[in-house]
Amino acid sequence: MSGGSRARGLFGRLAGCLAALALVAACSTPVPFREGDPPLPDRPPERTVAEMVDIYDPIEGINRQVYAFNYEFDRIVFLPVVRTYKFILPQVLRDRINDFLANFDDVVTAANLLLQARPGRAAQTLFRVGVNLGLGFFGTVDIASAVGMVRYSEDFGQTLGYWGTTDGPYLVVPILGPSNARDATGTVVDSFAIDPLGVLSNLNSDVSPYAWTRTGVNAVDTRANTPFRYHETGSPFEYDYVRLLYTRKRELDIIR
Repeated sequence: MSGGSRARGLFGRLAGCLAALALVAACSTPVPFREGDPPLPDRPPERTVAEMVDIYDPIEGINRQVYAFNYEFDRIVFLPVVRTYKFILPQVLRDRINDFLANFDDVVTAANLLLQARPGRAAQTLFRVGVNLGLGFFGTVDIASAVGMVRYSEDFGQTLGYWGTTDGPYLVVPILGPSNARDATGTVVDSFAIDPLGVLSNLNSDVSPYAWTRTGVNAVDTRANTPFRYHETGSPFEYDYVRLLYTRKRELDIIR
């Protein structure tokens, strides 16, 4: 994958899934909807627990095998690399790398906000990038967040969902983790058609080494900042939990 910004979703979505666990378990109020929607009492009744848990997973057997592969890859490859990364680089330098890489994500977010016909948020996001590049030592310091500027996070999977595309079958992608047909398509589009470095690498092969390097650093940085560890939930149903939480989280991402 030439576009590195989507590599930040390697385990970031898993972390978001775990954060959403409390929302799923304690969901006793309707989910908020976009501005302009009818009042909540006019909405259909909430889905039952059975309906919420019933996630379309037609290739569950294959998905579970990929999940097991991802666990082994994480244990044997990813986590040792992350430990080395943390040993070599002090926290202050890791923070600078994280802030720099986040600028690429903001460009992808701005493009998707435009595709969602939300020009105001897109302009705010591009302004964030300008502030960080201009005042934050070429984007290595997140000045925009420090002064309280709102940060949005959008991808093409959310854009497709925003315009009504269903999520399709659940997928576990090798190394990348939980996804679905819509989000996997969105990852490809973001990586090759929206991410600036990914687009440049497609147009000029000389840029490809930089794109691949950024993707690798991006992946390690994301994993280093994600506390999720496979098989540490203490539950034999971890696959089912991750599948449920990922699906519910992506629903919430789309209706924000």
